[in-house]
Amino acid sequence: MSYKKTRNAVNELVGDELDMANALHPLFGSMHEGYAVTLEEKDEAMEEANELARVMDMMWRSVRADNLPEALDCAALARVHAVSLACEAVQAAAMAEKFINSFYGDNDARTAEV
Repeated sequence: MSYKKTRNAVNELVGDELDMANALHPLFGSMHEGYAVTLEEKDEAMEEANELARVMDMMWRSVRADNLPEALDCAALARVHAVSLACEAVQAAAMAEKFINSFYGDNDARTAEV
């Protein structure tokens, strides 16, 4: 998949996540609330990124030790954490968009996609 196609798919996921969040919770009532919710999602993404880095370090040690079974286990864990990281990043992006929508009116932040 090309980077552009992946970016488009991620932007669609962000939109879907935002729609689900908006169906469950109203727009942010204050900048502080919006910041806190977005920060929480960023923190969760960072936790997954740290776990991914830890597992990749373990994988590298396994590769250097020529331990294929352990390297395969690490690769499987790396995939789990990478997917979880992507999910958390999508949620953080959706909450950033919700922040914009909460204080910028009904304009859709997705028009500013990169």
